[in-house]
Amino acid sequence: MPLANPYKIKTKLLYTVVYLITCIYASAQYRDLGIGDQCPDIYLDHVINYSKTSVHLSDFKDKLLILDFWGTWCVDCIATFPKIDSLQKKFPDQLQILPVTKEDKSNIEYVLNNLAKTKGINIPSVANDTLLYRLFYHRYVPHYIWIENGIVKAITGSNEVNETNIRALLGNADVMLPVKKDRLKEFDFQEPLFAGNQIKPAAILYKSSNGLPYHSIVTAYTQEAPPGSRKRKNFIDCSNHIIKQLYQIAFGSLALELMNDNRIVLENFTNANDSMMVGFVAPELKARWEGIEKQYSFCYEQVLTDTTINPQKKFQFMQEDLNNFFANMDITGRLEKRNVKVLALIRTSAIDKLKAKGGPAEDSYINHILEIKSKPINFFTMKLQASFTKPALLILDRTGYNGLVDLHLNADINNIPAVNNELKKYDLQLVEREVELDMIVLSKNNPVSIRALTNK
Repeated sequence: MPLANPYKIKTKLLYTVVYLITCIYASAQYRDLGIGDQCPDIYLDHVINYSKTSVHLSDFKDKLLILDFWGTWCVDCIATFPKIDSLQKKFPDQLQILPVTKEDKSNIEYVLNNLAKTKGINIPSVANDTLLYRLFYHRYVPHYIWIENGIVKAITGSNEVNETNIRALLGNADVMLPVKKDRLKEFDFQEPLFAGNQIKPAAILYKSSNGLPYHSIVTAYTQEAPPGSRKRKNFIDCSNHIIKQLYQIAFGSLALELMNDNRIVLENFTNANDSMMVGFVAPELKARWEGIEKQYSFCYEQVLTDTTINPQKKFQFMQEDLNNFFANMDITGRLEKRNVKVLALIRTSAIDKLKAKGGPAEDSYINHILEIKSKPINFFTMKLQASFTKPALLILDRTGYNGLVDLHLNADINNIPAVNNELKKYDLQLVEREVELDMIVLSKNNPVSIRALTNK
């Protein structure tokens, strides 16, 4: 058996050592970064809606750079984009806000194109990212990283991304923004957050009475609480929700149907200030709302103690709790049938021109081409509702069609006459109707009380 060549062995060993050193260096270079750390000058491709399709972080060395981690499934992320666009326009030469997502380019183009069409805003984004997520690990979005001169200056939530804080940092002020701490704790979402001793409330503002088949609390905004709402067989958790959202959950049982703001009626709210406190914010009050939103955000938790109670009663109990608590602001909520003008999607013939041909579920909206494959027809009505500029009518599916559909429309989906023209080929139309619907009515008995609270 011939002997191995010693030179080849040494060369192979050298390559192995160099490879291992490279891997160790790369791992160290892309460690999880915190405030005060130097950010490496990494290269990013797959940049959408920007002047270049690829960038280095050093391209923004002369600006304050805010990385905005988001996802197409995150309603709160997309809801902040108009604010992001407004801030970018106020500081065009000093600031760059750059949204970042792991999602594929094709997935995010629909959302960004739709925002451009319906809101008139052009949001850039990095797609297919892996490096920035490794540098700035987080569990919840939106998540913001503030970088100046290559140094991480802040890690925040969306409330801190405002004109005041940006001006302060640009003015070299010594600013210490609250740190978003969503990554420090793993939560067991099969157990309640407060009753399960997973977190401590910032302040308990309300407790249910003794002797009930459940116990519940309302707390002030709690920084450590993970975002979102959770329902299990024996409990409900709602973290840091504004008032209208809590009532939508209570009356809608966490179903999407009543989560649309078009399903809320304000009664005896006499001015924009009062409406703002429950979460309906006029454009001229957005800056003020940023400063007080946490003051009007609450956590709600309810745990059933009587196992014989129907679990669906949780939401009835929640309705009662909310009305008891918000009575101190003279606010009550109820579910009431009202006649409402809507846009109804109807079939104009019994001929089935909708049936899906099979294949994976897909959807896209690029350059006014809307394509939906193998999805329920109410997915189409939801897309229309999301695209509408305000004020918008509620859009309802009244086709009675239960199967999956294929639709291909060449129209601006915010232009209803154009959409109807395309829908003719499927024997569909959107028509105005007045229908009776369950509506959430938020009623205010004393229009002065909320304004008085804000002046304290």
